[in-house]
Amino acid sequence: MQRWHTTDQQWFRQWFGTTEATARNEIATGLQRMNAVLTGLTPANFIRYSPEKMRHVGCVSREHNVGMVAEVCAPDTATHTIAIRLDFYTLRSRHRSFDSQLLTLVHEVSHFADVFGSLDHWYSTHKAKARARIQDPRTIENADNIAGYIVCSE
Repeated sequence: MQRWHTTDQQWFRQWFGTTEATARNEIATGLQRMNAVLTGLTPANFIRYSPEKMRHVGCVSREHNVGMVAEVCAPDTATHTIAIRLDFYTLRSRHRSFDSQLLTLVHEVSHFADVFGSLDHWYSTHKAKARARIQDPRTIENADNIAGYIVCSE
């Protein structure tokens, strides 16, 4: 983010549909907050998913959401608890083009209110890039756009 060469700008535009300074500053600030949370995670931050545990953290879970492999409660800035579903373990640890455990972790951490407070306007990095191509302003707050920008490489 600091060097901001032409290739950096192209990469940013690919995920967010813009290279405007306000968007760049928002992402840069969020990245600093995300780094602090990610480096502070310990095994105590992870729980096995259950609707009861999510209520204990402070949120009502979307219990039957097909394809969901992890979940957080965005206002949970005290414990940054990440609930892991069993399907999480079927994902690759990392992949440059497809869903992975790393992409999922970054996606979930981006939801915390003290990180990005991101939303799920759409899912998948493919849709994230498509929305950036049409310059949808919501890309800057969409979890898969943020996660794709951080994790994916061409």
